[in-house]
Amino acid sequence: MAIKSQGQNDDEFVGKTDYFEFISKKYKIDSTSIYYTADSTKKTIFLFPSFTYFIRKDKIITIEEVANNIGSYCPPKKLFGQLSYDLVSELLDKQNYEVDLTLKNLNSNEILNQNEEIVAVFLFSVDFKKSGIRYIKNKLEDLGFKTIILSMDMPSINGIIDYSKVNQIRVKKN
Repeated sequence: MAIKSQGQNDDEFVGKTDYFEFISKKYKIDSTSIYYTADSTKKTIFLFPSFTYFIRKDKIITIEEVANNIGSYCPPKKLFGQLSYDLVSELLDKQNYEVDLTLKNLNSNEILNQNEEIVAVFLFSVDFKKSGIRYIKNKLEDLGFKTIILSMDMPSINGIIDYSKVNQIRVKKN
């Protein structure tokens, strides 16, 4: 996998505050919605090219799997017109694999309580150049999904050491 980076010039952030200031200014992302995969998550769960996942307790499904299940191969705007909370819930119930996933809030250090609520998870990195997150996030929140941003930038933030090394999608830098 190689994604061309046109992000910040530095490879490292001094700490969380530096990171929060950068993403707030450049992407208008609220720091309280940013999570990372804690090191207690030992299996690889997040894989390229999926950037959007739905999780509930120990179940997970990608937006692509949802689209395939409803036979929709259209742009996100049209897909969201066919999507519902109940549909995703039903598809999660049918999943025959389970995940042991611990998500930790980067701002508060609190573990995400994964109850029966479905959470939409968006993979984000300053290197991905995904500015459409706000649009997708708002659309899914309107459908009743709690949404979070899952940062893949943990290796670049000084002082963060308890992240899952196997769940970091790396970007090749030129």
